[in-house]
Amino acid sequence: MGQFLDEGAPLTFTGPAAESFVWRGAMEASALREFLGDVEWGKLDMLLLDLPPGMQRYVELCDILGNPPAALTVTIPTPESRDAVRRAMRAAVERGSELLGIVENMVGGALQGTAGDDLAAEFAAPVVARIPWHPTPDSWNQLAAQL
Repeated sequence: MGQFLDEGAPLTFTGPAAESFVWRGAMEASALREFLGDVEWGKLDMLLLDLPPGMQRYVELCDILGNPPAALTVTIPTPESRDAVRRAMRAAVERGSELLGIVENMVGGALQGTAGDDLAAEFAAPVVARIPWHPTPDSWNQLAAQL
C-alpha cells in the first residue's frame, strides 16, 4: 500500500472525523480485496501479508480468501503483548489457520519479558526469529542466516 501513497503520507479519510475509524478500515479492506483479486501475481510459493495488530484484518482476509491462511505472528517481549497475541493466535487456530511461528521483536532493550517463549510453549509453534532492540548490520546478517 505504501507504494501508492506519497512518502510518509497515511491512508486518509476526508469525511466526518467521527467516522474516520470505520471508513479507514473499510478502505483498507477494499485495498486488500483489490490486491488479492485484481493483481496478476503469477505462480507463487508464498505471499506474505503484513496486517495491523488485532484480529479484524485477519477475519476480513479469511472472508476474502475463503480459507484461513497460515499465520506468522509478531510479538514484543512484554506480558501485555503476549496476552494480546495469545488472543489472536487462539482465534487463528479456532478458524483453522496453521501457525508457522513467532517473531519476537525489540528483544534485549527496555521492553522485558518472555512473550515469544511463552507463546511458543503454549501453541507448540517455533520462535523463528528474535529481532534485537537496536538492530545492527551484523545482527541483521545473523537473523538472515537463521531464516
